[in-house]
Amino acid sequence: MRPLRSLQSRLLAGLIVGTTSLLAISGVVVYAGVERTLSKRLDDELTDTLKSNISAITRTVRPPQGLREEPPAPFPEPAERADLTFQCWGPRGETSLKSRHLGEESLPRLARGFPRISYKGIEAGVLYFESIELPDGSPGRAVALSFRPPRPERGPELPPPGGLPGFELVLAQASSHVHDALAALRQLLAIAWVGASLGCALLVTWVVRRGLRPLDRLRTEIDGLDAEELDRSVELDDAPAELRPVVDELNDLLARLRRAFERERSFSADVAHELRTPLAGLRSTLEVYLDRPRDAEQGRRTADRCLAITIEMQGVVEVLLEMAARSGGAEVRREAVPLAEAVSDCWAPVSAQARERGISLTSSIAAELEVETDAALLRRILTNLLENAVLYGDEGAAVEVSAPIADGSTRVTVENRASDAPAEAADHAFEAFWRADSARRDTGRHAGLGLPLCRKIAARLGARLAASLVEGRFSVTLSLPREE
Repeated sequence: MRPLRSLQSRLLAGLIVGTTSLLAISGVVVYAGVERTLSKRLDDELTDTLKSNISAITRTVRPPQGLREEPPAPFPEPAERADLTFQCWGPRGETSLKSRHLGEESLPRLARGFPRISYKGIEAGVLYFESIELPDGSPGRAVALSFRPPRPERGPELPPPGGLPGFELVLAQASSHVHDALAALRQLLAIAWVGASLGCALLVTWVVRRGLRPLDRLRTEIDGLDAEELDRSVELDDAPAELRPVVDELNDLLARLRRAFERERSFSADVAHELRTPLAGLRSTLEVYLDRPRDAEQGRRTADRCLAITIEMQGVVEVLLEMAARSGGAEVRREAVPLAEAVSDCWAPVSAQARERGISLTSSIAAELEVETDAALLRRILTNLLENAVLYGDEGAAVEVSAPIADGSTRVTVENRASDAPAEAADHAFEAFWRADSARRDTGRHAGLGLPLCRKIAARLGARLAASLVEGRFSVTLSLPREE
């Protein structure tokens, strides 16, 4: 159950962290948008107020001595309003004008840069906005501007516009209501984030646990399986689409295991049957010999009989051990092997027995044909195929060996006439302990294990081995892949 908990905890942690992070980011975006909107609205109000009073302000401020001949203008409206705070500085830093309710207090000087634009004859700089602390300690929003008043229509000759003295003004408005609204919004967003996060965590936990229930049921199904119940498949009717392929593959694996167990049981039974017969013969021979005194000649015949039985059992055991070793994954050493020469070498050990039965070898393999494979394993296969052809072929017939190249592989075919071979010989040729010689008169290594061993070796080489029986001619084909 530990892997399931691990998967569950990973899913929960990832989803909860992801959803809470998205909620937090959404809250920050909402807050930033609202803050920007309120600040812009406040800035627009300040800008409208400043634009509507800029002419009055510039006429009211005191220009340098000798440049003014007109009477003073009325006190500008922004300087009289209680909700606004206004202050203007002259070219030498002196306060030219400010709101009466400021008293002895002053606003911070915020103007930036030199005049850049002209508005109704007034050379003015770019508006500059900043959040400030008002003299009474409350938060405020201010707009700052540097400007030069327009040249008087009457008076002495004035210097060029670039030499006119410059003024700086700051117009501020209390923003406590905006700060209070933003503080309330922050609190509301924080409460909403905590509540939504807890709700998402509970919902995600429920969804994940419910979604992983089929895995828990699958674990229970697997726990209930054992070697005696491999014929039972895993049933998970409500499995989600993502889990259905896993269930199908698991059932397929169980089917393969079941077939493997059945083959092992059958193999064990065949081994027991194959060894039981010679052991029974060995026991009966010894019991008969020991039943009463025997002379030396009878003892020798008994010993010869026991030796023959022992050789038969030894042959079976050796082939079984070789089959097990070939399944162990020993290294395959590939090299260029002259195929015609390999066939000739493998024919030599069986040539004497072939002459006794009047069987000859006919090979149509080109002398220059080579294959890239393990020489020792290839010779083991060829030796087995030639031995079977000599043992089970018709007397006086020929064993024909050919190696055409087709479909990117070299197909080595060993063919012989076998008139007495049963029709099912090709179907059962690679089954352990099956022999066309149902009487099992041959002893030694001919225990029905030669071709199964050859198929195992062929699989190690990446090759395929197939048998066929057509009109009394039995053939085995070894398809060796050709190296590019």
